Amino acid sequence: MKQNLILLAIIFVIGLSACTEDKSMDWKIINDHWAAVHAADSGFVKTASGLQYKVNFPAWQYDPKPNVNSYVKVNYKGKLVDGTVFETNSGAWISLATAVSGWKEGITKMHLGSKYVFYIPSALGYGTSTTNSAIPANSILIFEVELLEISN
Repeated sequence: MKQNLILLAIIFVIGLSACTEDKSMDWKIINDHWAAVHAADSGFVKTASGLQYKVNFPAWQYDPKPNVNSYVKVNYKGKLVDGTVFETNSGAWISLATAVSGWKEGITKMHLGSKYVFYIPSALGYGTSTTNSAIPANSILIFEVELLEISN
């Protein structure tokens, strides 16, 4: 009887982990499909790394730009491809040195005062794993960002 319970528990754990993997794979398929559909969205530029960005409000071209070691004050909203908002922030100071690669690349393209939209592929975001329960593995991240201040 005890052996049957142990065997049942092992089968349950294996089945549970398989469901988690399937959910992750399902999310990857959804994100891959979304990326294919949005690969040529109007007004978006795609970089060599796969980051896509659109300038919603251009700043003066002579205004400063941050570098990868800058701290930036931004307003932003982060969404998943299904429209789920996972984070919003107004006036947040962010260290680009510790940000995901997509933010480092994207924010450094912005002039002070500009507003951009980023499509950050999972390889430039959190990849195949994440520490944020609101962001599934393999997620494309969509950010609307306004650059308010730069500190070097």
